[in-house]
Amino acid sequence: MNSNGLIVCEWLEATGGAERVLDALVRTLTPQKIRCLWNDGPKNRFPNTIIEESIGPQSVLRGRKALSLAYQDKLFGGIDPEQFDWIVASSHSFAHHVGKSKRGRENNVYVYAHTPPRFLWSPEVDRRASHFAMKPVISALKRLDRRPVKTANYAVNSRYVQTRAKNAWSIEPRVIYPELDMSRLMTESDDDADITHWRTGEYILGASRFVPYKGLDKVIRLGEYMDLPVLIAGDGPQLKALQAMATAATVPVKIVRSPSDAELYRLITNASLFVFPPIEDFGIMPLEAIALGTPALVNSEGGARESLELLGAGGSHTSFSNLADVAQSARAAMAAKLPSAAKIDNTFGRSRFQREITNWVTC
Repeated sequence: MNSNGLIVCEWLEATGGAERVLDALVRTLTPQKIRCLWNDGPKNRFPNTIIEESIGPQSVLRGRKALSLAYQDKLFGGIDPEQFDWIVASSHSFAHHVGKSKRGRENNVYVYAHTPPRFLWSPEVDRRASHFAMKPVISALKRLDRRPVKTANYAVNSRYVQTRAKNAWSIEPRVIYPELDMSRLMTESDDDADITHWRTGEYILGASRFVPYKGLDKVIRLGEYMDLPVLIAGDGPQLKALQAMATAATVPVKIVRSPSDAELYRLITNASLFVFPPIEDFGIMPLEAIALGTPALVNSEGGARESLELLGAGGSHTSFSNLADVAQSARAAMAAKLPSAAKIDNTFGRSRFQREITNWVTC
């Protein structure tokens, strides 16, 4: 791929599904630069790529995602596509506005949309803009968000998001599923991670950032209903609430804060079931669990269910609304047949992702 390319994204963080997609895009396309609002990712993450921040360390906007929204359209829209051979936006907010105020956008700008902005188009999932006083602002932002869509090439990470893109933007983007790095999974899960919790198969596992919409409280409640120990891995602002639930639970509940990738993969491998309650656009972690030999229970709505259906095996799905139904689906998941490594790799692997991305960007 020509190195005179630019990848733009809203911000760089340490971990997350969007960050893994960004890693895969950089590895596949080898851009000259990455441009973002701010970079809070690991040092030397992209040693061969220049990272440019639009919001500096001293700015009051740095790290404040909601406050930055008013500036994203101008910051991304002002980038000139003619300075680059190609631009790819990894977007879940307004990065897809890149270059919209300049000429030539339709020729070399590509948008990999993780989702149309949720706070605008999916208030049932992201309720930050649900207050009645926000309605006039939301209407104006929707009009603003539609304008750049017709002048770029769009791809999305699932059929679930494809449908949302049709409803929000009146387009039909191609679907390119994110990369599942099978070799990395196998290598890191074999590392000698210091895991001194329950024996293999004795617990169900939930792992994510500790925020309400991830539904980790539902994992604990499921463990109580099924009389199974629960292990929760991750970190975030809901830590104290989850610790209080763990203390009061009728089954053993352990919380592992900020495990390394190797530790997390070992926890997944040792679990009897990986439980994933949130409605996600794609959801890479259930796929990682299945690839590591642990079945997954996912939400009936969203991209995670779509992945299960594409594999034809590996777990089950539920609405997470009624505990008896959730438990029944959990038992079905634990008894489910697992797909072969070849099936997983052919459907979601690295070579497939790289092929589809390069065919898209160079077409």
